[in-house]
Amino acid sequence: MMRYPDVFAPVALSHICDQVADLVSTRVNGRKAIELNTSAQPNSNPHLGTVTTIFSAFALGAHLQERTGVPARLTFDYLENACGSVELMGGATYQRSLADTRNEEGRSKLDCYLPEFERLIRFASARTGVDAVMQSYSAFQSAPAVRGFLLQMVQRRSEFQPLLGAHEPNIHVRFPCPACRRIEKGAASLRVEEVDSEQAVLSMECPLHGRHAVTLGVATDSYIDTGTAVRDVAKMAALAVQAREKEHLAVMMDGVDWGGAWAWNVSALGATMLGVPYAELPIRYFSPSILDARGAKFSKSVFVASGTYDYLPRECLDSRYMYEKHGDPVFERLLRMTRTWMSDPTRFFRNYSIDYVVQEMA
Repeated sequence: MMRYPDVFAPVALSHICDQVADLVSTRVNGRKAIELNTSAQPNSNPHLGTVTTIFSAFALGAHLQERTGVPARLTFDYLENACGSVELMGGATYQRSLADTRNEEGRSKLDCYLPEFERLIRFASARTGVDAVMQSYSAFQSAPAVRGFLLQMVQRRSEFQPLLGAHEPNIHVRFPCPACRRIEKGAASLRVEEVDSEQAVLSMECPLHGRHAVTLGVATDSYIDTGTAVRDVAKMAALAVQAREKEHLAVMMDGVDWGGAWAWNVSALGATMLGVPYAELPIRYFSPSILDARGAKFSKSVFVASGTYDYLPRECLDSRYMYEKHGDPVFERLLRMTRTWMSDPTRFFRNYSIDYVVQEMA
């Protein structure tokens, strides 16, 4: 593999901060703790891009602790509600979640892949000194703040629909059939049967078991699934409210594909529409994107759906295989790389080719 000179060109933020923590230090203002959040869909063992995003979150937490003196804790949201299997029935697409999709041995996709995420979280937490907890989507959607914001989006769906999916017939608030656990992906059959200031009665169609209903409210215990945009807006708003109540500072770390137009025109705008002041929104960082040989994002969803990356070493595609072949040392090097990014904005606020990361692993 050819080696090229490393270039860390000045970027906009490097002109106003010397270290990545500078964006946070002015907003700590006596907060009791820094609450970091990152998330992933456990639909495969993590590939190299997912590993670097998770490690970037821990590296940021350690960096913030060192610079501000305020303890940091990381919550890893694992999205077991993500699609595990798909069927076309009656002209509509139905899916079962990772938790509800099982192999021939009766083991769910969630149970197959979550252990490797747990190993990475334990590894990074132990080496950075950043405490970590793992939270399921089921626990996330049960939080009163989240349910309150989901209810508000349903109540004001004519306002939120153009923001969260203008090409879809309904806002993506949905729920599985209690008999077979299928969910209509596009939520086209969603009906708001009743709605008031306290709750909404929602119904959807199952092609096998007919119409079924749930009640969404802050105090109800129904399971509510959401599409990506709805979840992200509710999450950003809820993190702000929870941080305010606890006197914490909320900080998010996501892949860079969540940045740019999405962060500004969907997440932030949606959260402020829900009544959260812009100044209270979580500080949102985006880890460098790992780019493939053609300059495109090294995509987890593309990898899961096809053999697009068959030209790459298997270690780049499967962190479990990487661990079995190389042990902890290769992960030590990856974590050290992400910690180096935090000390220099020109290193963090940029993207990296997969060749670069592979060389850093060697």
